[in-house]
Amino acid sequence: MNYEIREDNSVELSGYISVCRCDSKRLRDKTGEFIEQIMPNAFKRSLLKNPNIPILFNHKWDRQLGRNGVDECKIYEDNIGLRYFIRTNDEEVVRLAKAGKLQGTSFGFYSLKETYETLKDGLKRRFVHDLQLLECSILSVEPAYLATSVEVRAEGEKEMELRVFPNEPTEEIQETTEEEIVEENVEETEIVEDTEVTTENEVEEDKTEAQEEIVEQNLELIENHKLWLWLQKNKK
Repeated sequence: MNYEIREDNSVELSGYISVCRCDSKRLRDKTGEFIEQIMPNAFKRSLLKNPNIPILFNHKWDRQLGRNGVDECKIYEDNIGLRYFIRTNDEEVVRLAKAGKLQGTSFGFYSLKETYETLKDGLKRRFVHDLQLLECSILSVEPAYLATSVEVRAEGEKEMELRVFPNEPTEEIQETTEEEIVEENVEETEIVEDTEVTTENEVEEDKTEAQEEIVEQNLELIENHKLWLWLQKNKK
């Protein structure tokens, strides 16, 4: 989490709420322990359907700090994960930011589509492909099991899940992700080059076949001409 105190005694907060395609620490629900990955574009699709997502203070709906797209508050998915920016003059948040006591961020969601795989040690990995983002929160309290807990709240027949993203240096995330992006770009370049080579070979083969066909046609014309000459010569 990055924060900056402004001259008007407001605070700007920014950072990541979640990193996509990255294993979480061990989580636990009623079925046991598992790790989890939020898949790319899951947040983006949810925000397209409902962009009006609030940023709360400690998951308290009566402590709304901002709402996506309103004033200086943004929530969006980039090539790393779910990112936010908010500027607030909430006195408690400003005071805690000055004291360095903000603990991180969290988000609440419904899982709409998920798949699982079982790892070698028997632990399950959950992939969340689609979700409904409900709210994001700035935290001043440390959860009982920071970054390892799953809090489920019953909402009718649905279960709202909470995930915590601790206050960790953003630079490390960005560096790791940039390296992965470079590797992916290299792999894509290699694939493109292979494709281009294959395409050039195919073009050369096509040219050769066309040339052979022209030669055959010419030979046929020559034979037909010879036959015509013979017929002319042997006319009565």
